[in-house]
Amino acid sequence: MPLRKLKPGEKSEKETSKLKHKENGKSEHGYVDDDAYSHEDEDNDATEADLDDDDPSLLSDIKKFEKTHKNLKVIKVYDRIKKPAFIKFTEIKKENAEKEFKRLIQLLDKQKIFVEFHNDYPAIEKYRFLTEEVFAFDYEESKSKKGTTFLYEEFHPEMDESEDDDFQENF
Repeated sequence: MPLRKLKPGEKSEKETSKLKHKENGKSEHGYVDDDAYSHEDEDNDATEADLDDDDPSLLSDIKKFEKTHKNLKVIKVYDRIKKPAFIKFTEIKKENAEKEFKRLIQLLDKQKIFVEFHNDYPAIEKYRFLTEEVFAFDYEESKSKKGTTFLYEEFHPEMDESEDDDFQENF
């Protein structure tokens, strides 16, 4: 095939082919160009119909969850127990920490908010956890009678000695 001179603005067959592939999101070798691939739609490909096909109860469970949580109010734990007076962690004397901790735990228990510890910790650390972490925590206020439990080791997994014990027992 004889070579011919291209007119201004005209592209060669090779350039036209590359452009078509690029428009399709592929290189001339068939690979997808990362620039042409839309990462935004990766997680949004599933439709309700897809969910129904995969697991008919899944969509029902999702709708039930949304309905249950739709009208729940999110509040701080401290607000839920009606903002009781308490001594700041940095100002409480170690000898008073246990007594104050027990008083605040009773207020939480009345609201079905439970604070638990798998291991033994000094009273001052329990008091700190309660007043600085649990009180500041936002949670969904539920009409359920189950309540809410805060486990120290879930907030501080590095302190969970029971995991070390379980690991040791398996060997």
